[in-house]
Amino acid sequence: MNRSIPARGLLVVALLLGAVGCFRAPDISVDASGWGRKERADTTRIPPTRDHTEAKAELRKAYREIERLRRDNEKLKRRYEELKKKHDD
Repeated sequence: MNRSIPARGLLVVALLLGAVGCFRAPDISVDASGWGRKERADTTRIPPTRDHTEAKAELRKAYREIERLRRDNEKLKRRYEELKKKHDD
């Protein structure tokens, strides 16, 4: 049996895998509004962490901040509606 045939086959497979690896899948996300391309999240402001526990603590802190901002936003919306109603009367 000719030994160069399996070697050529391996070379062809390696080249094909290398070519496939060069292509990057587009950034696609799914949310309530449906499919679409989204910009990547800005990761430059993520604080560095040493381990998984510290990362989880930072994540909990971030979620608390998000909830606080949501509550503040709701208060501002209510205040806006009150002032709008008062102005219209």
